[in-house]
Amino acid sequence: MTNPTRTEYGGVGSGFAGAQSGHGSPAKSHASSTDSTDFSKLKEEVATLKDMVSKSIAGAGSDVLKTVRDVGQTVASQVGTAASGMADAASAHAKTVASEVEIAVRKNPLGAMAGALVAGILIGLIGRGRA
Repeated sequence: MTNPTRTEYGGVGSGFAGAQSGHGSPAKSHASSTDSTDFSKLKEEVATLKDMVSKSIAGAGSDVLKTVRDVGQTVASQVGTAASGMADAASAHAKTVASEVEIAVRKNPLGAMAGALVAGILIGLIGRGRA
């Protein structure tokens, strides 16, 4: 007693299974060559992407360097301007103080002479104590 279903589909099933397994079939070799081609393309694209990122980072680095240099020059210019402004303000203040002292001396010459005498004595005592 043989199984009629098995004999009926045996030849068709075994051939179909052989084609699916890919032993010696052209579909298997085509798939593997397609896979290797896809892998090669992927490797090339990754290398290209790596080069693009490297160039982008290098460009960004030079842009950052230029920006830092520009900011440094701007800050130096502003500090120079501020220092010049402060020097001008100090000079103007010194002139104002000298003018006020001159006015005070003209109004009270004896008080100015007494102040000069006291300042001279103090300077003399300080100088003598160090020597």
